Amino acid sequence: MKNKSIVATSVKDYLFEVAASSPVQALSQLNPISAAVNSLFTGEYNRKKQEEITDALHKLHARLQAVEKRYIDDEFYATEKGKRVFAMAFASLIKDSRKQKVEAMSNLLVNLTLKSKISYDERELFVDILDALNPYHLTVLGRIYKFNKESKPSLRKFETAGIASFFEDEGINTQLTHQAIAVLANHYLVNRGTDASIGGGGLTYHFTEFGERFFDFISSVLNKNSAYLI
Repeated sequence: MKNKSIVATSVKDYLFEVAASSPVQALSQLNPISAAVNSLFTGEYNRKKQEEITDALHKLHARLQAVEKRYIDDEFYATEKGKRVFAMAFASLIKDSRKQKVEAMSNLLVNLTLKSKISYDERELFVDILDALNPYHLTVLGRIYKFNKESKPSLRKFETAGIASFFEDEGINTQLTHQAIAVLANHYLVNRGTDASIGGGGLTYHFTEFGERFFDFISSVLNKNSAYLI
């Protein structure tokens, strides 16, 4: 708990220091846009951001407390790569502390502390990818993951039209879903298939093993029977 308070306080102090700095104060006098930028570091926005970050740290602490100590990789965060991963994750939370991102990053950070078969390089890559995705990208990835689990046998194939249609029924524009799938493909969470479409129309994609592994790490804390753990 003590460490959590120190981190939250340092973030608050940093934001206030930025707001009080001469360059920011000078900019706020120039025009309404500059004043709006200055307001990001003060007042209600600053208070909410502090609350969101503190809440994220509470979640992280609670989930770590629930993990048996024998599964924790004490060496990871003592390494330079481990320290960098945590710094990257925390910077990501400051940048985007929407609920779905906080949940995903909290799960990921806990899972990265576990003794697993995932290399340190891949752990760092997971944080990079999660930082780049927005909540809707994660929602679409979750639907693809569920669709893959429901398919018997699992062929790892899906049509973009089918995923887009699913979300269209919920009032979401199909182009937004197609764009989200393209972003997932850029990170090799899915990739474009070369074979014929499943239902006779639309683009066919494959849900990669890497994509499944990534989603497993961000969707929940791994249990002790997970195939990923050593």
